[in-house]
Amino acid sequence: MSKFYPELAAQLNTIYSQYQDSLNTHTQQLAQKTLKLSQIQAEIDRIHETAKTEISFLKKKLTDLSLSIYNQEDTQMIEQKLIQEISEAQFLLSDQKQREASQIAKIEELIIRKQQTLDEKKGAYQTEIQHLMGEIHEKQMLAGELSGLHSRSFSHSDE
Repeated sequence: MSKFYPELAAQLNTIYSQYQDSLNTHTQQLAQKTLKLSQIQAEIDRIHETAKTEISFLKKKLTDLSLSIYNQEDTQMIEQKLIQEISEAQFLLSDQKQREASQIAKIEELIIRKQQTLDEKKGAYQTEIQHLMGEIHEKQMLAGELSGLHSRSFSHSDE
């Protein structure tokens, strides 16, 4: 085929090469986004563990202080303060989780858009390749017909 239609074969090779380059680029970007997502998840887990440790520490501190103080009013005031600190720590943990979840959602949305773009490009390249293959087939048919006409004209000239 490339012997008869070198320009068409070169064009087809160029389109295929561009498609491969685009596919490789998008695959690398997807891998980078996936790595970023893993890193964010690891950070969320680390923050969660830190918050759990802090909450446990504050609960233990509350218990220790409650046992060591005999005055009911002081105990209530200290308990309220520690409960408030626990609530603040839980709020901060929740707020951080929401921000990280928002970032994850944005990254997932970006990955989906990149995949859609990649799928669209793939479809366009496949359509172009099919079109070029159709043209090649048509030209091969014409070449066959011309070859048949040429051989018949030689056989008539021999008679």
